[in-house]
Amino acid sequence: MTGRSNRSSALEPSSEQLEAPVDERATLAREALDLVRAERTQAARFDGTSWDTFVFHAAMAGAFASTGAFAVFAALEAWSKADRIGMAVKAWAVFLVVIAAVSWIVLRNQRRTADRQQAITELAHARGGRPVSLDHAVQWLNAHWAAAYNLRNLCPGAGYVAATGATIGFPVLIEFDPTGYMPRSSTTNARYPARLDIFVAANLPALAVDPAGAQVIIGELAGFGIFVEVTPSGLHGRGQPFVVSRLRREPLAIAELADVVDRMAGIAQRLGGAPGHPLP
Repeated sequence: MTGRSNRSSALEPSSEQLEAPVDERATLAREALDLVRAERTQAARFDGTSWDTFVFHAAMAGAFASTGAFAVFAALEAWSKADRIGMAVKAWAVFLVVIAAVSWIVLRNQRRTADRQQAITELAHARGGRPVSLDHAVQWLNAHWAAAYNLRNLCPGAGYVAATGATIGFPVLIEFDPTGYMPRSSTTNARYPARLDIFVAANLPALAVDPAGAQVIIGELAGFGIFVEVTPSGLHGRGQPFVVSRLRREPLAIAELADVVDRMAGIAQRLGGAPGHPLP
């Protein structure tokens, strides 16, 4: 993604579009939207494997191997000395402790992964949708979301889950990346944090995009730890860090986001919005 903007949007007309006749404006807008779609599709192919995940597994393997080697060496060394049994037992005790610790971490991560998949599936089914892959999330964005979207989000870390659905007719996309990632091509040690994003596609009247009372209305979700942005494509909710941390520790709580999704759709209605239709 080097050399291109990290945010994609087709809703900000260029000077060329503003000066063109109406028919040409529509054509230019479609061409701009097609470019955004192509950028998103290309960005989703980028290898976003997290360095953190790589380092974790490398560290665990290193600890396992080095401790095992130490245990074997200590046992052999002790065998040639007077306290053969005592030293051997201590060495193997350390080895077993390391094995137990690594096993606990692996099993915990596996349990969280299973719980995350279960929760996102329950959330999707509760809103008439289904859990989706990153590629299908991009398809949803290309069909319903022309507003700005950070292309960096299309290189998620390990454990990324997403779901599509609808509530009171409004198309919805939920994305949760519990780990974030550090791109292997980064030369600045840039880290992209874990995130929760909720999109509710809605056609909002021009005057309702930022009405005087909009901040008061969307502020109702502040208590849920969700910051909501009103865009011409609909509502974009972002989970605050403490919400993301909780969902990472307690992945089954993802299913509780159904209430947040419903409230966001209700806010879209109160702002005069109608369910968003697929983009041209």
